[in-house]
Amino acid sequence: MLRRIIARLNGIERQHGVRVLYACESGSRAWGMASEDSDFDVRFIYAHEREWYLTINPDSKPDVIDAGIEESSDGILDCNGWDVRKSLKLLQKSNGGLLEWLNSPIVYKSEGSFADDVRFAATQIVSLTALWHHYRHLRDNSLELFLRRPTAKVWLYALRPQLAMLWIEKKQTIPPMEFLALVDSVCPKTLHVAVAAILEAKRGHKESDHVFAPEPALEEFINMEKARGNIAPLVSFDKNAVDLDLIFRNAIK
Repeated sequence: MLRRIIARLNGIERQHGVRVLYACESGSRAWGMASEDSDFDVRFIYAHEREWYLTINPDSKPDVIDAGIEESSDGILDCNGWDVRKSLKLLQKSNGGLLEWLNSPIVYKSEGSFADDVRFAATQIVSLTALWHHYRHLRDNSLELFLRRPTAKVWLYALRPQLAMLWIEKKQTIPPMEFLALVDSVCPKTLHVAVAAILEAKRGHKESDHVFAPEPALEEFINMEKARGNIAPLVSFDKNAVDLDLIFRNAIK
């Protein structure tokens, strides 16, 4: 599968005339909760040649490459990416999805200092308040979905953002992507056994074929956290603290 992923990224570069600056795994494999049939969700940031950006109508240019989904005996490969200018504009808006890409523990490609430069920029300009609300929406949407699809996957997709919210409140930093890092740091230790049982239920079954009921203590925990309401930390930030234009220019040189 690794060979397939690298070959796919190389093919995207040739087909679209771009350079892949950074590529990583997103979703359940990067979170550490993949099922036996989980997709490989490859996400990447790319750059065109400099002349491509020199236009009086920049908004008319496409800024996403969706390479589609491929199935084989190795698994399902879902591959798409964002243009570097789009990515940096989203960083300035504290986009949670982009931040998770940058902090993925599974990196397939990283060119030069680009990823490190953007990660540092994130620590300086990201609004933790906005990021907290991003995870709150993920939690609430997953809890609503759980009413219709009561699986371990959906429950974990509610629990992980809840723990990320607690991380932001307690540590006032960008939370890690790995689920177990969140559990070890901010989840009450009395719930660790129950969390391990959910994780095993997710990993040991296919994505959608196992009905799941959470332990009462876990259900009480997430309901109590939800009942606390809007307690996002009001952490000051400066979206202009880092020169993103410089990172952009260096990326397309």
